[in-house]
Order: sequence, then C-alpha cells, then structure tokens
Amino acid sequence: MEFHEMMLYASREVILSVKAFPKDPTQEKFLGTILAMRQDLSKTQNDLSLIDIKLEI
Repeated sequence: MEFHEMMLYASREVILSVKAFPKDPTQEKFLGTILAMRQDLSKTQNDLSLIDIKLEI
C-alpha cells in the first residue's frame, strides 16, 4: 500500500529504488534507497554517499 501512495509524491529515483529492493534485497540497494529518499527530502545536494553510510559487517 505504501508503495502505491509513494507514487503520488516520491521522485522517479525513489520509486524505482523501492521497487527494485524486494527483488534483490542487498545492503547496497537498501542504502541506495535511503540516499534517494534523503535527496527527495532535501533542497540541497546530497551530503552523504553510499560509502559514508555502508556498514562494515
């Protein structure tokens, strides 16, 4: 349900990231989706990269 609601307000990048995640749920895809959402919420350029937020397990 949330995915369908997201189509009303999220950017193309966020929608495609969220759509791709369940098919191949990797840490990189999850974090990439987070970064895309942050970019949507911010008026400025993204201040983080995937390397900045990736957890070393």
